[in-house]
Amino acid sequence: MGAFEDKASAKVKALIDFISEGDFDSISSVAEIEESWCSEDQTQQEGIADFGKWITMQLEGWSEDYGTEFVVDPFNEECLNIDPSEGGTVFGEYNPTSHGEPLDFWFELEFEDKDGEPMLRFNVNV
Repeated sequence: MGAFEDKASAKVKALIDFISEGDFDSISSVAEIEESWCSEDQTQQEGIADFGKWITMQLEGWSEDYGTEFVVDPFNEECLNIDPSEGGTVFGEYNPTSHGEPLDFWFELEFEDKDGEPMLRFNVNV
């Protein structure tokens, strides 16, 4: 990977680790959430809070349904795929796991190159 991809990977690591820890308030320090998570007058923080509620409820529901705990594991580089680029917008995905087993959703990642620094925007694909 190149320098841009290395920086992008570091941002995804922080994002996934925040999600894994349930620290949704810190996500905005490394990423934005796709605008579809934000209602008309909502801020990014409010959209991220809604995402936090959604993912928490999803994991709790699966835990109840299957009788085993579901979590989002901390970052694992093997779950990350970033399409290399020569600049502009870069896309990727992160396939989260729970106790090492794939979950039924993944994160779509979009990186915009801002003077060599990746600006990360994410969404969930179910």
